Amino acid sequence: MVESEKKLRNIARILERYDISPSRVLSIKIMKSGMENEVIRVTLSDGHVIVRRHLKNSLSGVEFECAILDRIVGKFEKITTPHLRRTIDGKAYCMYQGEIFTVYNYLSGSPVSESSPRLIAEVCDFATRFQQVTSLFQWPTTNQWPSISQTQDLALQFTRENREAFTDQEMNFLHARIDDLSMLRSVLDRFPIVVVHGDLHGGNLLTDFSGDLNAVLDFDDAFMGSSILEFAGIVRGHCFDDCCRLLPEQCNNVYLQAGASTKKNCSLIEFYKIIDFTCLKYLLHAYFMGRCKNPSPRIFNQLLYSQQVDFQKWVGHRHEELKFRF
Repeated sequence: MVESEKKLRNIARILERYDISPSRVLSIKIMKSGMENEVIRVTLSDGHVIVRRHLKNSLSGVEFECAILDRIVGKFEKITTPHLRRTIDGKAYCMYQGEIFTVYNYLSGSPVSESSPRLIAEVCDFATRFQQVTSLFQWPTTNQWPSISQTQDLALQFTRENREAFTDQEMNFLHARIDDLSMLRSVLDRFPIVVVHGDLHGGNLLTDFSGDLNAVLDFDDAFMGSSILEFAGIVRGHCFDDCCRLLPEQCNNVYLQAGASTKKNCSLIEFYKIIDFTCLKYLLHAYFMGRCKNPSPRIFNQLLYSQQVDFQKWVGHRHEELKFRF
């Protein structure tokens, strides 16, 4: 039996544990496979389901995610979140041949390909409501979000190992930027600790035929951390172009839509700095995990330094001296 046939047969056996008989299965299609998950769409005689094979998550991590999904289902007006199916014996997940699987009802819609002020406002509304809902529960206290000091160490490691890729001016700028990260701790400490999603990019959002936000997918990046990082995640997903250049108007729109608590605790410039921090961390991890299309030092260098961000344009009043490069 070839590997693909074996995989499809295993999926059919897993579905039987969810009381889905082989006679109802019309087709099984692997949608995508990454470092953390393999997503399979199953067409049934009476609808569709999604099977997810967890490649990296521990059992405790999957249980944590399942608990989040159970608590938030039905909590958002007009926006749907994944609904977990239960096995015959009532479990939210299935262990098969040493691997963990979960099964969800299929959510319809089109993945976001282009952001707009309306969409950003809808995503910000979702993030605000998500924080309110999840803050009500007693979640585990372990912080899965890499600390600022870890990010500093990672950035310094990168510059040491790729010294030839930087000019002296670029190296000095990057080191100054790394040093500035420690200043963000005082900003992050002003915000409540809640469970946040942190991965609200276009591929995890579905819109209906009119372009309105219809569903939010993929909660496996949930962690305990500052609530402001939820909005920073929106910016990473929606306010940068294909070359990772910041789109100031979109970023400003997120800040305006982020809610009273965000603006109360964080100035616009501090908001940018935290966005800068989350995006720097994302790019560093993308490089080291091999997620860049061309993970060469020069490409990474271009991602970091390709764009001037002019605060005079972004903030709307004079900040001539505040010009940062991303």
